[in-house]
Amino acid sequence: MDAAARKSASAAAHVCTDMLLTALSFAPKPFPQPKPNATGVNLVFNPSFETAGDENAEGWCIGWLDLNDKTGRAEWYRAGTHWDKPVKQGARSAMVLWAPEKGIEWRQPWRNALRVNPGEVYRASAWVKSRTEKGRSHLTLELSDTNYHAISQPISNEVEGKGDWTELKL
Repeated sequence: MDAAARKSASAAAHVCTDMLLTALSFAPKPFPQPKPNATGVNLVFNPSFETAGDENAEGWCIGWLDLNDKTGRAEWYRAGTHWDKPVKQGARSAMVLWAPEKGIEWRQPWRNALRVNPGEVYRASAWVKSRTEKGRSHLTLELSDTNYHAISQPISNEVEGKGDWTELKL
């Protein structure tokens, strides 16, 4: 049954790839460039984690950086369910609990990726509150070209150990 399912999934992936390549072959060349992004506007989808999705904040997913170590948890937190209220503003936040050594991340899936333009300057920030003596938190952006090849992965300053709300910036 597993072999048949893999074969079927592989065939479906090939058909989808062929359809996309065919559609792109009819697209006008050169491909249209995106318009400049608005300045002073938050471009991140659901940046405050307030909008509900199926199980987590809409537009966000959880990633384990070591698939063999899922001891940690990542939770979409609602204010008032813990005594220490780890929400900076609004009613929601994203939490990481008992992170394994390689870490857990909250990330936006590819469908919510931002299209950026050469020469434009972007600023990213996130508020973090640490409640443990061990571990570190940082903000990372993953920048790729139109072929999904990594170009750069800037990392913010880190928050380490217990502390109050700290803004991480890139």
